Amino acid sequence: LVAGLRREIGLYEDVDASYAVSDVLSLAPWWEIAAQVRLEFAYEHWVRRYPGDPQFVASALPQRRDTLDYARIGLRWTPLRALSMRAGYQWSTRESNRADLDFRDNLFFVSSEVGF
Repeated sequence: LVAGLRREIGLYEDVDASYAVSDVLSLAPWWEIAAQVRLEFAYEHWVRRYPGDPQFVASALPQRRDTLDYARIGLRWTPLRALSMRAGYQWSTRESNRADLDFRDNLFFVSSEVGF
């Protein structure tokens, strides 16, 4: 199990904000089914604010605030020490206090990783 709580501050360019501040809670448990097969889960909950008025435009809108959630389940197979393959499903959503910025999506993925 990997769990974390972090704060991220990053550049964001818009007419009413110059940076974003994100508070993130993450959980990532896994189950080692066999020596080469692992079932992985992950969940992240983000609360993101957009402060830092760049003084570009006077706005009567409230400061933007988004809530994002990500959930993922996947299977990892490692047939060789330097090779792993993953397949899984991810769901994500964003709710915002600004109009037309909400979304929900579903994603199926397949990936491989080679180390050398």
